[in-house]
Amino acid sequence: ETDGWTAASELKQDPHTRAIPLVALTAHTLAGDRKRAMQIGFAGYVYKPINLPTLEATIASALAEARKPRQG
Repeated sequence: ETDGWTAASELKQDPHTRAIPLVALTAHTLAGDRKRAMQIGFAGYVYKPINLPTLEATIASALAEARKPRQG
């Protein structure tokens, strides 16, 4: 009974799951929704109705970013 915003926040706060890239797949399309998703820690944001090439590209980008070596 947890929404995606809360679930993502919890995953990003846990050191064991923090590095897992998350992609928001949502019906939320208001101007601030994408910004909110990125602030929570989503690596990508796709809204409905789903465009499969966009979803695939967003997932590929999130995975590629997650595989990059971390600096610092």
